[in-house]
Amino acid sequence: MYKIVIMKTKLGKLKGRIFSKNHDRGAPPGQFVTEKFPVLTFGETPKIDIAQWNLKLFGLTQKDIILKWDNIMGLKRVSIEAEFHCVTQWSRL
Repeated sequence: MYKIVIMKTKLGKLKGRIFSKNHDRGAPPGQFVTEKFPVLTFGETPKIDIAQWNLKLFGLTQKDIILKWDNIMGLKRVSIEAEFHCVTQWSRL
């Protein structure tokens, strides 16, 4: 079951939010619970050539490290279950 809440913003516009059935379960004050991760981007998502992509770790490290996509995909994976509270007022429990 979902609860739809209509709110008035500071600019006087109406804004609707859909709260999940878990909306009262553990979200900090001022946060709303969502079942999905909002995508907040500006413009188009760039196309990435995985063969050319790399991640450079540098700065306060003993040595600069450059990782390719395959290096990262080869790392041991772990599963962590945690709550996610975003500064844009949504939570995923």
